[in-house]
Amino acid sequence: MGLPLLLLMSCKGEDYEQETGFIDVKRVGGVTVDQDSEMLAMLFPGLQVSDELDIAYGVDLRSERAYQLSLITGDVQFLAPQGRGPGELARPAQIYMKDDTHLFIYDSNMNTIAEYNNGSILNKYPAYSQHNVWVRGYTGYYHNGTIIIGIDDYTNVQNMDFDNVKPIAFLDFSNEQLTKKGEFSPTVDQIDADEKFPVIHFDENLRTVFYVFSTDYTVMGYHIDENNTMIKSSYKPTDVRIRSVEIRGSTFGDIEAAKALGLDRSKVIGIDRIGDQLVVIWQNFNEGFYDNMGDYSAGNVDYFGVMYDLPNLENPREFTLPGRFFGTYKNKLLIEEEYGSMDLKIGFYELKHTGESSP
Repeated sequence: MGLPLLLLMSCKGEDYEQETGFIDVKRVGGVTVDQDSEMLAMLFPGLQVSDELDIAYGVDLRSERAYQLSLITGDVQFLAPQGRGPGELARPAQIYMKDDTHLFIYDSNMNTIAEYNNGSILNKYPAYSQHNVWVRGYTGYYHNGTIIIGIDDYTNVQNMDFDNVKPIAFLDFSNEQLTKKGEFSPTVDQIDADEKFPVIHFDENLRTVFYVFSTDYTVMGYHIDENNTMIKSSYKPTDVRIRSVEIRGSTFGDIEAAKALGLDRSKVIGIDRIGDQLVVIWQNFNEGFYDNMGDYSAGNVDYFGVMYDLPNLENPREFTLPGRFFGTYKNKLLIEEEYGSMDLKIGFYELKHTGESSP
């Protein structure tokens, strides 16, 4: 799992507001992480939130710890000590919520899923490595004894057999079986095997896994009861970049190769539900990010999104955001603020309807 790119944007006070296109984005609050309680190295996307307890659960991939964060006080508590023992986690990579305190935590180093409830690890189960899939993204979901995740369907993707790519996995704890579902999006580039995995959101009420491939814009939907996949929206946001550059060898350590690829595409960083709407959020990397060797200052990375009306994803409306998207809390977006400062800050942002329709 690669590290995400961040955006530096300072949001001062409670009155930050911007209007872009057809959605108003307004800051209505926020929280500063208390670094005196437990020290987090960095905040990452994919926070799992209990609205009832005002708690966000997450993984810090830099310090390799799973934690809970109070969205009221900013207090942090680590969920388990580091290690390979029964009550420890070696390298947590994803958290899946069963309810407000009952969690499942994927430990990528140990290839296990730890069951955690009321402050302790109860059991550990085999995870994904024996199933020839690569876990992708920061978010997954628990549903009726299964974990739902986005995957890189390794064999089919590497063979560029996109007709048979299955981008969603259901892992059943009871029999250690993994089932692959879903279909490839018709608008994902087929240049090479890079970034051929989705960012997902499971909507329990609609019984649908909504997903968008990492460098795509078409919203797909897999219905778990009907066992079928549909294109839910083919709306293309104004700022989405359609990838055209092929990867030639590794871009690791080659700033010019990374820059050519990064400036050629948009990346999906989140998909979630806000009330009766679905939101999808992308990021664009700009020249300054690469010219300054990874400078995440304002203007070097842009964030934008689309809000769709559920259940049919009608009336798409665009918006921009002042920072990186972490998740949702009481129908608000959780957005990173003041990246690069000593304090880790999360702002709460509302999306407001304007009553207009996009063209």
